[in-house]
Amino acid sequence: MTKEELYRELAKQKMEMTPDERMKAYMAGEEVDCIPHRLL
Repeated sequence: MTKEELYRELAKQKMEMTPDERMKAYMAGEEVDCIPHRLL
């Protein structure tokens, strides 16, 4: 991955996800900012 590709990917991401957004994305197999705490 080049710097330009990395910057484009980072620009698409939110700074922080809400717990509900994180759980939905995690269950859908999408990239999340951290593992949902409910699963730990």
